[in-house]
Amino acid sequence: MESSRLAVRSTGLVYTSWPPYADQRLAAVRGQTFAQRSVGPWVSAMQGVRRAAIVRPMTLEQLSALAQIVGAGALLASLIFVGLQIRQNTQSQRVVAVESLAAAIAAINVPAMQSPALGTALATALKDWSLASHDERVIAHYFLFCFFKLHEQAWYQYRSRVLDDAQWAGWENLIRAYYHSPGVQQVWWPSRRQAFSPQFQAYLAATEPSQAITTLADLFGENSVTPVDAAKV
Repeated sequence: MESSRLAVRSTGLVYTSWPPYADQRLAAVRGQTFAQRSVGPWVSAMQGVRRAAIVRPMTLEQLSALAQIVGAGALLASLIFVGLQIRQNTQSQRVVAVESLAAAIAAINVPAMQSPALGTALATALKDWSLASHDERVIAHYFLFCFFKLHEQAWYQYRSRVLDDAQWAGWENLIRAYYHSPGVQQVWWPSRRQAFSPQFQAYLAATEPSQAITTLADLFGENSVTPVDAAKV
């Protein structure tokens, strides 16, 4: 800006009060809006802070805290996964246990469906062991041994919480009905109790007779009366 310059020539030297780069600087400032001139310094300051935050390294304490947070998150995720796996495995074990016990109890009852003699022999032996014939006692013995062994297994499954209370209720009513029958109490159980675990023996000894299950003799009616009973009538 030649018109704005004040030049004084003296002794061959030229002095000017306007720097050589002032024209370019003034033109750049005039080209900016008021908002740009007001916000510009703040933007520059924020960019400087951002660069400082990015470049500034983390301290050991910060790294340790971050590692603990990441470790806690990983531990929580692993615990959730393990909990889901345990729940699925527990449900699978319960299903397998219930199905196995149901199949076993059905298997020892199939012969009775094929031959009513098993039902008659068992009804007689449970009511009074002495009234059963030799063949009926043999049949009743092997059925009772399988029956009590199966209930011993079901009892252990219940103690291990594989069977819940609702599932065990039916098994318990049935074993109490058989255990407290006269034939089992007087003859069969005293001669075979040592074939079962002491814990199962103690459990049965502490039970009360079941009122929910009727005897086989009552269920079968007069058909369960043996020839010996008929002769006494």
